[in-house]
Amino acid sequence: MTASSSRSPTAAPRAVVLALGNEWRQDDGAGLFVADLLDRSPAGRLPAGVVLRRARGELAEVLDALAVAPRLVAIDAASSGAPAGTLHRHDLADGPLPAELAGLSSHGLGLAEALALAARLRQTLPRITVVAVEGAVFGQGSGLSPAVERACHRAAELTLAVLDE
Repeated sequence: MTASSSRSPTAAPRAVVLALGNEWRQDDGAGLFVADLLDRSPAGRLPAGVVLRRARGELAEVLDALAVAPRLVAIDAASSGAPAGTLHRHDLADGPLPAELAGLSSHGLGLAEALALAARLRQTLPRITVVAVEGAVFGQGSGLSPAVERACHRAAELTLAVLDE
């Protein structure tokens, strides 16, 4: 099930923020936590025309988000070997998603798989920026590790900065 919110539901969105994750796999819930931070803020921290969506592993959720607006910022957890809490940013205009950010996640099929399928279907893609928080613990259970939770606040700020570019 996809949950979404928008600051202007009647206008066509100019951008989508797509939070990916699984809150029952500890740090894999980082993207969803960032979405909660953006959604809970007073007076709406997301700029007008930006839609916030959450995807928990259904490929259709991600494919749908790719078709909504000309700009997409995807927020997810990463497991590249960098220290926990490291922020990664990658603009797909600069090249394909790096292998360390494209691995199969514990929340099922994610952005990398959706991008591959969209390419095979010749779907026009929006301008995409990936913001990823390096995780440390991906076992069963809820809650983020302290370093990842702290980094999620920085990831929310980075997401807002990307949307302003």
